[in-house]
Amino acid sequence: MKRIKSRVKWVYRHWAGMAPYAPLCVVLLLVSGCTSSGLKLMPAPAFVDTQAYEQAAQAAYARSDMSEVLEIFYTSDRMPPETPGSCGYTRERGDRLLLGASRVSVGDADWSAYELHERIKAGEQLTMHCMEAVEYGALYSTMPPTDEAGVDAYYSTDNEDPVRAPAREFARQINLQMDRSGLREITIFVSGLATTFSESMEQAAGLHEFILRRGATISFAWPVGSSPLTANKDRINGRVSARSLRNLILFLVDQTSAERINMIAYSGGADVAAYALYQLRLSYADQAPQRLRKDLRLGNIILASPDADYVEFRNMLLDGLLDMADNFTAYINPTDKVVMFSEKLSAGAPRLGNPGQVSDVEKQIYRDTQRIHFVSPEEGERILGTTDPFGHQYWYRNPWVSSDVLLRLLTDLPPEARGLIRSDERAVWDFPEDYPARTEALMQHFLSGAPDSDTPGGAP
Repeated sequence: MKRIKSRVKWVYRHWAGMAPYAPLCVVLLLVSGCTSSGLKLMPAPAFVDTQAYEQAAQAAYARSDMSEVLEIFYTSDRMPPETPGSCGYTRERGDRLLLGASRVSVGDADWSAYELHERIKAGEQLTMHCMEAVEYGALYSTMPPTDEAGVDAYYSTDNEDPVRAPAREFARQINLQMDRSGLREITIFVSGLATTFSESMEQAAGLHEFILRRGATISFAWPVGSSPLTANKDRINGRVSARSLRNLILFLVDQTSAERINMIAYSGGADVAAYALYQLRLSYADQAPQRLRKDLRLGNIILASPDADYVEFRNMLLDGLLDMADNFTAYINPTDKVVMFSEKLSAGAPRLGNPGQVSDVEKQIYRDTQRIHFVSPEEGERILGTTDPFGHQYWYRNPWVSSDVLLRLLTDLPPEARGLIRSDERAVWDFPEDYPARTEALMQHFLSGAPDSDTPGGAP
C-alpha cells in the first residue's frame, strides 16, 4: 500500500504542472493520428519580394534542364517501405543508413519551375507531395557485421568494392546536381519530432526551392514516433542516429566535390545534430580547430527551435563543439510551448530552444563570441502576428525569420550585417521594424557571391 501511495504522489507531483499544456497534448495526439496528405509549402520568405531575388529566380528558372519537380536526396535509418520506390519508410529504427533520391512536387507536378515561382509570389497555398523515393542501398560504414554484406562492409578498404557501390552512386548523383546548379555546397536537413519520412522530404524540398535549388539538399530522416508519448524512445533513437549522421558527414567530405556542407536541424533533430558534431569533435580531440574546420568543410550549422538539453549543449560548447564549423546559429523563442512541454517531460531540465534563466556571465560570453549567435522571433511575431499558436514552427512560418534562416545558410554575413538588432543588455538578436526594407541589400550581397551567368544554373 505504501508503494502505491508513493507512486500516486509521484504521478501527481510530475504531471500536475502539465495542465496548462493539455490543449497542446490533445492537438499533438490528434495530429499524430492523421495520415499526412502532403505538407503545405512554407510562406514565402521576406526576400522573395525583392528585385534582386526576382533577378536571380529568372536566371535560375530559365535553365532548360530545370525539372518540374524537386530532387531531394535522402538518408534514413528507418525501416524501409514494403513497396520499393515509395515514400513509406516506417517510424521504426533500422540497423543501417539507407541512401537514395526522392522526387517532390509542389502544387501541380506539370507546372514549369518558373510557373511555380510565379504562383508562390502570388501567395497561393501550395501542397507538396513526396512522389517517389529511389533507394540506392546502405552506406557501408553504417552496416553492422550481422550478415555477409555487413562483414564485407566492415573489412572493406577499397572504394571499388561492390559493397560500396550504393554509396558511390549516391555521391555521383550529388556531384551531378551540384555541377548543374553551379554551387558546390550541400545542405543537410535534419527533421524534427513526430515527422513522417514524406514530411521530412517535403520540408527539405521547400527550403531547397527558396534557395533557387542551388547546390544539393539531403534530408536526414531519422526514426521518430508519432506522438509526445514516444518522446523517450525518440531521444534514444536520436542518440543511435547521431552515429549515422556522423558517418554521413565523413562520407560526404571524402567522396563528394562539395566545397562546403551546411546543416539545418529542427526541433529534436537539433539534439541529433549537436550530438553527432560533438562525437566528431571528441574523435578529433588532438586536431587544431582551424585545421579541423578546413578538413571537414562544415559551414553554417542552424539549430531551429532546438529541443535539446541546454546544460548538455553548454557542456558540449566547453568541450569544443564550436570548433567543428564556421558558424552556429540557434533560433530560440521564449513562448515556444512545444519546448516548454518537452521541459516538463524532461523533469524540468531547461531546453536550448527556451533556456530560461541564463546567468549574466553566460550572456556576456555569448555576446562576445562570434562563433555562435542566438536569434529570437519576438519582434517579427509582434509585428506580423503569431504565425504558429504553439510558437515552434516560427522559423519557417514567419517570413522574416525564414528569410534570415536562409540568408544565414547562404551567406557568411553576421547578424548585424543581415539587418538584425540587439540591445545592450541582451545576448539574443531580434528583427527591426524595417526588416523587409533591408532584405533588398541583403539579396544583392547574396547575388554578388552567386555563380555568374556563364556557369550552368548560376545567377548573374
